[in-house]
Amino acid sequence: MRLFYATTCFAAVVVSCTAASAATLTTPKQLVKDVDALPKLTARDPASAKLNKALQKLDKMVLKARKDCVSGKNTSWMRTVTTTMAGPQFLSFYVTDSVDCGGAHPDAASFALVYDLKTGSAVDWSKLLPKALVETSSTDSGADGSIIGVVGSKQLSQLYIESLGKDLDKDCKEVLAEGDLKFILWLESGRKGQQVPGLGVQTTSLPHAMQACADTVILPLARLQQIGP
Repeated sequence: MRLFYATTCFAAVVVSCTAASAATLTTPKQLVKDVDALPKLTARDPASAKLNKALQKLDKMVLKARKDCVSGKNTSWMRTVTTTMAGPQFLSFYVTDSVDCGGAHPDAASFALVYDLKTGSAVDWSKLLPKALVETSSTDSGADGSIIGVVGSKQLSQLYIESLGKDLDKDCKEVLAEGDLKFILWLESGRKGQQVPGLGVQTTSLPHAMQACADTVILPLARLQQIGP
């Protein structure tokens, strides 16, 4: 049932989604230079109001974190926000922060936000995806201190490593195979620049020195449909 629900939503976006059924978003100005704001829903229903309130809170959090970080020439905070799905069932963002607070090394971190447009709440991946992909659910912290959901499973780790390809660096293969990997997930609608709709996956578990191994992958809809409930 969960897999049918998830894959049906993907298919609806690609095959039958119209402008009328998709969510309409604002195109906000940057919060400050180099820091993207999260787009907000233009709809006025209670679920949209709830969702927008959560997005506004996250905008305030990054501004506070930036204020605490950026204090001179050699400090900076950059945020990019990509809308990866905008209806009809879900709203999904992929967010990347590039941060230099004057320490030994700059840092970069990504997180995903996925909401159910009917309720205005963040999705519960354990109810949306097959059990094999979500054996554990926990939380992690974003660069700005926001609490983000992460999931993990043996099969999800295997799919992630396989999707990175045969040319994956040997050191990356080793560190990925050894770790108890946790992942952020998001939904891809087949937007421009992405060939197929599916599930976006990226590990958040690697140490700073191995961050280059934490590439993003898209598990295609057809691959998800092969996984049991």
